[in-house]
Amino acid sequence: MGMEAVNQLLVALEVHRFDFCFIGAGYEKEVDEFLTVNPGLAGRFNRKLRFESYSPDELVEIAIRYGGPRATVIEPAAQDALNAACRKLRAYLAPDGSHGVDVMQNGRFARNVVERAERLRDSRVAAQNRMSRGSVTVEDLETLRTQDIVAAVSDACAEKHVPISL
Repeated sequence: MGMEAVNQLLVALEVHRFDFCFIGAGYEKEVDEFLTVNPGLAGRFNRKLRFESYSPDELVEIAIRYGGPRATVIEPAAQDALNAACRKLRAYLAPDGSHGVDVMQNGRFARNVVERAERLRDSRVAAQNRMSRGSVTVEDLETLRTQDIVAAVSDACAEKHVPISL
């Protein structure tokens, strides 16, 4: 199925060369591998734009913005913990030379951390409610605490075999 799609792309690029624009995006290694699947493919893509990985501050901002429409608030201390984790990821180099931020899939990492932290928060708040009925506030239901973020980052990194300590 993949080669059929590549062949159709090549036909479209040839037949509609003046009114067709194809933009491929991905991590450089994977894009380079994609361009080798057909000898005619690499010659049709004569420009590459390289974008830097997100900075720790940008990853925290992505997490905050992702949480907004979900009614999730990341407390300031948890934002600081996420920023510190992202700095460690930025400094980490995988065996293939990739930065930890790229290994963790850059902006997707921020989204994954928020989603994991939300599940951890929900379990924490449910336990709080079991211990003391009526003690849960709207703020408890909305807020990601440092412990949620740290555990979420640790879980995500362990899943990708990225050994950073928080």
